[in-house]
Amino acid sequence: IHFATHGQFNADEPLNSALLLAKDPESDGRLTVGKLYSSKIDADLVTLSACETGLGKIANGDDIVGLTRGFLYAGSSSIVASLWKVDDLATADLMTRFYTNMKTLDKREALRQAQLEMKKKYDHPFYWASFQLTPQTVRMDIAVTPTHLLLPMTESRSEIWMLDHVER
Repeated sequence: IHFATHGQFNADEPLNSALLLAKDPESDGRLTVGKLYSSKIDADLVTLSACETGLGKIANGDDIVGLTRGFLYAGSSSIVASLWKVDDLATADLMTRFYTNMKTLDKREALRQAQLEMKKKYDHPFYWASFQLTPQTVRMDIAVTPTHLLLPMTESRSEIWMLDHVER
């Protein structure tokens, strides 16, 4: 499923973040995160080719609420979404390259290659780096042995994992 439309991220009320679709007599045209949580969308890939569709807000502990999470919760296997406002022409070019690459590559590599191709055309990351692929599940093929588990970084108690040994 590909949405080429406008997106709105609502940091104050992330469940009201939405894709803006056409209005009709029965709908205001807003596909909100709240609506997605009660939907069933069994899609291998949902592409949100709109501004700020990959943003989310941490709520209720560590759950991130946003459009990406909404589509994953609705049953989609993976989401391509943007982290900031995007340029329409550059995004159209990136998406064309992405879908062309998917004919021979997996989704992750197809997006990566499309971004590398766009980087040759546009120097500034604004034009090619906004989109990310988020999978429903991540399979870990490596074993990680941490040297230092939690290391305080600031007074706000931010923490970081220090890794010095990774085995395949």
